[in-house]
Amino acid sequence: MNIYIAGKYENKMMIQTLKFLLGCCFCKINFICNWAYETSFASTWKERADRDYGSIDQCNLLIATYPFGQGTSSEMGYALGKKIPVIFYVDKLIHSKYEMPLPMGRLLEENIVHTVNELLTRIGSYYRSQGGSNVNR
Repeated sequence: MNIYIAGKYENKMMIQTLKFLLGCCFCKINFICNWAYETSFASTWKERADRDYGSIDQCNLLIATYPFGQGTSSEMGYALGKKIPVIFYVDKLIHSKYEMPLPMGRLLEENIVHTVNELLTRIGSYYRSQGGSNVNR
């Protein structure tokens, strides 16, 4: 299963930590969010968009993290438009306080998670529904 993790570039250390945590919990998951390991802005915006949308085209699941900006929002909308499931990982107080507008109102309520445990449970459910059986929990 291929997972793309979307989030703000300034939050890339949390993305790297999340990738590590998920890799420890689930076998046979491939993370295709290489943007989180960039060391410079050497590419143009178009090259980065082409790379990121190309990665989303290859994923089975997109995890969007808060905080996010226009890029992450567009990636969520792109994935939803391609019928790729999106899980939104956001703090409960932030989510309820700001009543965040989600892409086109198409994000399923059960795919909005507020804790690491909820995130792991939701990914595990999706993973098993796709035929994955090696869950390390």
